[in-house]
Amino acid sequence: MSIQDDIGISSRLFWYSMLVVIIIIFATTALLQMKPEWLGYEREAYTSSHQYIEGHQTAMMQIASEIRQLDSRIASLEEGSGETELSHRLGLQRGALVSQLRMEAARLPDAEVPSEVRTILDGH
Repeated sequence: MSIQDDIGISSRLFWYSMLVVIIIIFATTALLQMKPEWLGYEREAYTSSHQYIEGHQTAMMQIASEIRQLDSRIASLEEGSGETELSHRLGLQRGALVSQLRMEAARLPDAEVPSEVRTILDGH
């Protein structure tokens, strides 16, 4: 083999290497552009899972129970002694719980929100 052959082989090897690098760069770019879509599919699968829905429904039912307890306490205060300061503070607490309940309900499809929670949200 002559030096000319060695240079030709080296030149081809260099250009083939460059071609492989360019292909790898394009493939990586294409994969990275698809990543948000993949994450969207993963998020959708997670948020529609039984555990996710059941966890949020349980949390909403606990918040709804606290709201009902506050409503009955406020009603008894307003009937009885008429403690307006305490009933006002309890009303603020109820408002915060209703806001938290709205945020929890927004995380689920409407069909998965318990009817008891919908009733509370419609009433407040």
